[in-house]
Amino acid sequence: MIFATGDTHADFRRFSNHIFPEQKEMTRDDIILIAGDFGGIWYPNAPHPLMDERRRSDCIKVENAELDVLSNRKPTFCYVLGNHENWNRYDSDEFKTVDFYGGKAKQIRDNVYMLMSGYVFDFNGYKVYAFGGASSHDISDGILDRADFDSDEDFKKAYKKWNKERTFFRIKDFSWWERECKPTDEEIARGWKNLEEHENRVDLVLTHCLPQSVASVYSHGMYKPDNVTRYLQMVSETVDFKNWICGHYHDNTTIMGKFHILYEQIIQIH
Repeated sequence: MIFATGDTHADFRRFSNHIFPEQKEMTRDDIILIAGDFGGIWYPNAPHPLMDERRRSDCIKVENAELDVLSNRKPTFCYVLGNHENWNRYDSDEFKTVDFYGGKAKQIRDNVYMLMSGYVFDFNGYKVYAFGGASSHDISDGILDRADFDSDEDFKKAYKKWNKERTFFRIKDFSWWERECKPTDEEIARGWKNLEEHENRVDLVLTHCLPQSVASVYSHGMYKPDNVTRYLQMVSETVDFKNWICGHYHDNTTIMGKFHILYEQIIQIH
């Protein structure tokens, strides 16, 4: 069985037995796909001006405990990256890269995997093309960067001021990462290569955001093009796919018959 859901943001309560009883009959061979903003890898891997070592250590312990809860669930959890993820940690050597259902993934736990962008995963005949990334919509007032300040104190003063003014901002390498919307040349090249090897035909495309044309229809033109939506537009025009699942927009709806936006809903797709 293969199920899919949207953004979890490190809140995995939807996978509890009373909310998702279907898992009682599932095994490690059954898959739950999460369409980005998994959020389970979030806190910095080094002290930060806004988080001393004691607090950081406590937060990492909580993070690990939540991931351990998932590891005790029966199915296997697979996700693409969204924008609200600590991209720096995924791009580091912290997590092992493993062969996984015909593609490559970062193994987080025994049954928790981040599907790396640009691979086609063959889940016993059901083929899924995975590509992560998206632009944050909650940074309209800017990004606060420690490198722009002479001292930690100046940086923290600015942070308090922006917080007090209730501005829409995030903090570089703390709550926002530049890689969120910058797919690498390697990811894009291997994506086209792997799609071509599968004759540009898959059952499902799993992403965090929509192709640009569909995002424009959904948002009535509010969401503007970026590196990821432009690339996904090309994928949507090139690849023969049965369904497309994404998260990002905190909604549960279908557009044009086969573009499915998921949030808290869990649906069976195979």
